[in-house]
Amino acid sequence: MKIQGRKVVDAKKPAHIHITNRDVKTGGVKDPFGCAAAKACVRDLRVAEAKVHIGRTYLRKGDVWERYLTPQSLRTEIVAFDRGGGFEAGDYTLKVPSPAASLGYYKPTGPKKKTNKNKGVKPRHTIVGIRPHAERER
Repeated sequence: MKIQGRKVVDAKKPAHIHITNRDVKTGGVKDPFGCAAAKACVRDLRVAEAKVHIGRTYLRKGDVWERYLTPQSLRTEIVAFDRGGGFEAGDYTLKVPSPAASLGYYKPTGPKKKTNKNKGVKPRHTIVGIRPHAERER
């Protein structure tokens, strides 16, 4: 996986950020590079760029993007902010991807059985009115 031609790697340690009221006031709505969380990442973690999505956060350090999981608390604030609501300033911890969520992870499965069980499956809910999804931007 690459972003802007640079390699993406999984983070090794969690990262802590503090989002201030100033970050909230100057942050852009539906802007992964310019939102309050991205501004806090650049300032607190001293990275060149930050790209914050509802599921993943990417921090550019030199020629590499480090990939983190966006915590649920920050995800909730992003959704509210992108839809025109407020954003709660505070401390947030970007998580390290688990082995099952790491890049390149593949879990082999057995042969697929054809059944009629999928008739009652509900369609997946998509959150609308927010920034683009990180995994679909490739």
